[in-house]
Amino acid sequence: MSTQFCYQALSTATSIRLLRIPKFVSTLQYDLIEVDLENNPIYDALSYTWHLEEQSSATSGVISEFGGSINCNGMKLDVTTNLRDGLLRLEQFRQETLIWIDAICINQQDLEERCSGELRARAGET
Repeated sequence: MSTQFCYQALSTATSIRLLRIPKFVSTLQYDLIEVDLENNPIYDALSYTWHLEEQSSATSGVISEFGGSINCNGMKLDVTTNLRDGLLRLEQFRQETLIWIDAICINQQDLEERCSGELRARAGET
């Protein structure tokens, strides 16, 4: 898992990305899939705190908000410690889950995607 994850543009204005947590998951290995809201997909949303993990390197003094990474479509995706811990807890349920998580399912570098407001409101459970 050395290649950094790269977001592809969404196909339509009604498309979103969902994280698929397989029933029998290898720890922190997921698929990010695209679905169209017009097809009324069933998914949940993860609500958590975006917390700056003030982790500094003793040698560099760099402060990073990322506490680890996950394997997303076979590539490395940096996530916060809070989010990584939440995903580990979800894995314990041992059932396939489609979940919308803002930090993963939205390309945070794309202002238009970040401004989309209806996504969480359509989730089955938060």
